[in-house]
Amino acid sequence: MATAQAFPPARIVIYCHARGVKPMRYTYLLARREDTLSGLAAAYGVTEDALRAANGLAPSEPLRTGQMLKVPAAVAGPSVAPGAATLGGAVVTRGEPARRLIALTFEASFGKGATAAILKELRHAGVRSTWFLGGAWAEKHPRLAREVAAAGHQTECHAYSHPHLRELDATQMREELLRGLAAVAAAAGRKPQLLRPPFGAHNRTLLQVASKLGLGVVLWTFDSLDWQSPGAQYVADRIVGLAQPGAIVGMHASADQAPAALRLAIPRLRAAGYGFATLDDLLRQGRQHPGNARRAANPLR
Repeated sequence: MATAQAFPPARIVIYCHARGVKPMRYTYLLARREDTLSGLAAAYGVTEDALRAANGLAPSEPLRTGQMLKVPAAVAGPSVAPGAATLGGAVVTRGEPARRLIALTFEASFGKGATAAILKELRHAGVRSTWFLGGAWAEKHPRLAREVAAAGHQTECHAYSHPHLRELDATQMREELLRGLAAVAAAAGRKPQLLRPPFGAHNRTLLQVASKLGLGVVLWTFDSLDWQSPGAQYVADRIVGLAQPGAIVGMHASADQAPAALRLAIPRLRAAGYGFATLDDLLRQGRQHPGNARRAANPLR
């Protein structure tokens, strides 16, 4: 795409299903080896009891490395995002579900991988997608970055050097993102408007830094797991099985099984009544599904 496309103002609503209960918004993260329940509770301003209750943990049950955790945070009510560039400081994991559209998204950070083969499959299928390009990757493979953009796919930012952004301070985050933005813009010819942090790792500091740079943070509804190389049929079955209107599918340009998985999945999704959209198109309706815009960390790859 030659120019950035702005979204209209967005209202993000989190529904509460029990009368008299204060609305809750959840943050999602993967537990690291060094994480403790008390440390996470202090970092996110919640109690250990609240963390245990949200995750069904017994009083003496320890955290497991790689465990998915829900972190509850009370909110005063619905928030209104000033525009798509910042998405109100929220983390978007799903688009508007009123239409049966799915956004295929690809992360490119390590080698050429299957990029050319993925582009070929998408071209043959007539599908436009969104690519989150690492700045270092774009500098090393500028021709591929240009090919992605020239094929009509949306190009966005995946930082510069693929770091764990949660482990950086605000100044380091800003420098990492600015370098990534510049590299992607130079290679693809479009200034990114969205950020997908590497590993999905983020925190409040990152959201603040991204918002000041005019970046919305978009993760995924589900990870295709193509990077684990479980077999093209498995990846295709997972994509089709987890598909839902407004879904954002996480995929990887380095995954050798991604092209074959797309060849299998796209016809099945179309037969189920789904169409395909870039994130610009998917989020253009100006609102996200209740509960799918979150205020801080989410995991995966």
